[in-house]
Amino acid sequence: MAFTLAALKTELTTDPSQLGYAASVATRDDSITAELINRVRVAIAIKRADIAPSDVVIAIDVTDYTALPGTPTAAQLSSERRFLSWMEAAISVPSLRLVNEDGTDTMVTKNFKAMFPAGSGTLTRLTALGLRAGSRAEQLFGAGTIITAGDVAAAVTS
Repeated sequence: MAFTLAALKTELTTDPSQLGYAASVATRDDSITAELINRVRVAIAIKRADIAPSDVVIAIDVTDYTALPGTPTAAQLSSERRFLSWMEAAISVPSLRLVNEDGTDTMVTKNFKAMFPAGSGTLTRLTALGLRAGSRAEQLFGAGTIITAGDVAAAVTS
């Protein structure tokens, strides 16, 4: 949702997530109200835009990689070479994105899911890298959003 004073006012007056705005809104302590909506909370997951390739490398346990059979076919060998070549290229770029804005997997994540079995520690860690703890402001209005005391004052009086 795009940031609007009306949307902020609704959030602050209805407090649907029960973050405790009522007292500071009633006393017009706009800085406390802003702090409450901007507070980073573990329960609020925000998609990370960029992940350092070094974080990806740290998350990978090579023993989780699906092993080739004792006598692999030419197709299996070719597929493994493509995955390993792709991974070498992926970790050489400045940053990676694991989750699209709409919450779907990027091709980076799809490739990791093809390389590592579901439920593996590696895949669990890589999936977790795509998210970070965030604020209610970010949850409502987008990653990186910060509500100021002035925004709170303007919304409450609108």
